[in-house]
Amino acid sequence: MKYLLTGACGFIGAYVLRALFDEKEEVVCMDITIHTDILEKIFTQEELKRIRFVRGNVQDLAFLVDLCKKNEINSIIHLATLLEVPSRNCSEAVKTNILGTVNIFDTARILGMKKVVWASSQTVFGPQGRHREEYIQNDGAHYPLTIYAATKSFLENISRNYYEEYGLITIGLRYSIVYGYGRPDTGGGGYAACLINRPAYGKKAIVQYGDDAPNWLYVKDAARATLLACRTSEERIRAYTITGEIQETKKVRDYVKKIIPGADIELLPGVFGSGWKFDVTQARERLGYEPSYSVQRGVRETIRLIQKEMERRDKDEK
Repeated sequence: MKYLLTGACGFIGAYVLRALFDEKEEVVCMDITIHTDILEKIFTQEELKRIRFVRGNVQDLAFLVDLCKKNEINSIIHLATLLEVPSRNCSEAVKTNILGTVNIFDTARILGMKKVVWASSQTVFGPQGRHREEYIQNDGAHYPLTIYAATKSFLENISRNYYEEYGLITIGLRYSIVYGYGRPDTGGGGYAACLINRPAYGKKAIVQYGDDAPNWLYVKDAARATLLACRTSEERIRAYTITGEIQETKKVRDYVKKIIPGADIELLPGVFGSGWKFDVTQARERLGYEPSYSVQRGVRETIRLIQKEMERRDKDEK
């Protein structure tokens, strides 16, 4: 199998690439800009030299078809998306998230590929209170509250059409709040990195949504779920909710402070407003996915990796 991975320089994309690289899969990596800040945290320079990176825009269908044809791509993992406050630029959100993903689907269709795995979002479900069930079902109703969530909800409907009309298997993955080493502390889910990563770097953390109890998904589990989706023989289910462990932000703060005594963490009041409780039976039975990282294990590993980075930096500066 030879993959095209879009959004390869992003947080989840970097870890998906790491997983594919470790399994010796062939990958062509595409992003709108080739920035290696996150990649350099989990790859050596020698490893990065062995990976092909291509600068490109998912809004360009002709470019995508040509790239995939020339490189004999068999399958696409599409993680490129507009995350930075799309409500302030609805036009760009539509062009990148919707048109860009439709272009990916069309590229696969035109070239006769069998499958596309792409990044949806658990935010399609909206607030927990909009659902009667305690745990939101995998096929639960969508109540998107933001432009970003609305684009992902629309795409889940579009993906059904590509399967029904063309037989293209499209699998959307609704990752919950993803955290880990390398996560930027900006954007909608940046508060997770603010809470865990900033104290590990010795910085003050001012964390939003301190009254919440999110579903914390460690990035290595997100990457593993992505590979499982690439390899499943299941064709009927168009999207899966991928989760970790539900835990109060205050308890995560307390655990960080236990590992880093004296960590300066301020929790601001409020909740994110998203649902966090999900029925993950389909992901377990159809993909074989179960989270392997508890919040405590994920937080501990994230902090350990940051501390190792800082030790290397101090050694290099001496």
